Amino acid sequence: MGRLHHCWRSLKFSDAARRRQTVIELNEQQRLTILNRVGSTFAKKFYDPGLNGVELESLIESKRDCIAACKSTEEFEKEMNDLLKAFGTSHVGFFHQSVPRGSARQVIAATFCKAETKYGCRWIFQDVHLGGPADIAGIHPGDVLLLVAGREICPPESPSFTIGSANSVTVAKPDGTTTTVALSVPMPKSLKPPVVIPRTVISRRLDGGVGLLKIAMFPGIVGIDIAKE
Repeated sequence: MGRLHHCWRSLKFSDAARRRQTVIELNEQQRLTILNRVGSTFAKKFYDPGLNGVELESLIESKRDCIAACKSTEEFEKEMNDLLKAFGTSHVGFFHQSVPRGSARQVIAATFCKAETKYGCRWIFQDVHLGGPADIAGIHPGDVLLLVAGREICPPESPSFTIGSANSVTVAKPDGTTTTVALSVPMPKSLKPPVVIPRTVISRRLDGGVGLLKIAMFPGIVGIDIAKE
């Protein structure tokens, strides 16, 4: 399969998804059925036995009892994501349908890069666009992502954030201090991603008479939104 790629599907929200939904709890048989389905889908569409030296069936069997014993949907979701994380691939996640989520670029107007830190291999905030949820919460480029909703998130697992609520995010600052902030992600105004649109064009004068022009994104078919700014 060579280099593996996985594209996040476009986020679409029905009227029901725009309201706060009730999380549907699953029984043991339903959880195991989902586990088997995820395993077969992963094997057919994503898994390469020659990549990362991980054996699919053995890994799934090692997690079966733990997943069957989950006491809540949140615990089940965490165990399923831990299973996918063990394959050592990125941009793969398992999310309960009653809790809409999106990637950092789509919902908090920020991007990450992977790097080695004193905390191990971590995601570091790279671009934090002005006016987005990450910027409003006080996150800056160079901050190291430690926890999302109290859960450790590190490569190859990609961070995702709940839409329509506040996400508890713990980061390490360049000076070594850690802080926990709430990233509030609103429900989208449009059915098309991104969920949050930051300030598109930023300009300022730097030292030495150098001008900085930063364009966060190119919305509109012919850039009409940029022209208005």
